[in-house]
Amino acid sequence: MKLKVVIDINVLISGIIWRGIPFELLRWAEKEYLIIYTSIEILAEVNRVLNYSKFQKYIDREKSTPGELFEKIASLCTIIHPKQEEKKYVPTKMTKYFYPVPWQQKPGF
Repeated sequence: MKLKVVIDINVLISGIIWRGIPFELLRWAEKEYLIIYTSIEILAEVNRVLNYSKFQKYIDREKSTPGELFEKIASLCTIIHPKQEEKKYVPTKMTKYFYPVPWQQKPGF
């Protein structure tokens, strides 16, 4: 059974530019030991961040381009489309002055 994970944007960027544990996670995905789930929004953010000038020297070191590194990350990910949850909130006299806040009956601790 393959491990299924959702990886933070910072970890994806670190894994493609530097070595260490984030790099190993991407290698495991490449070897199909695990499945990385992500969304279009996360991939769009990865693409945007890879184009920051502060990363250019690391991208040059890899003899690559931001687009090539993005394609590498995207090829290792399975895109999911999260369900949009209905926003529930406790109505009060002040409700019209506040944006709805997600409400749970039980804390998710």
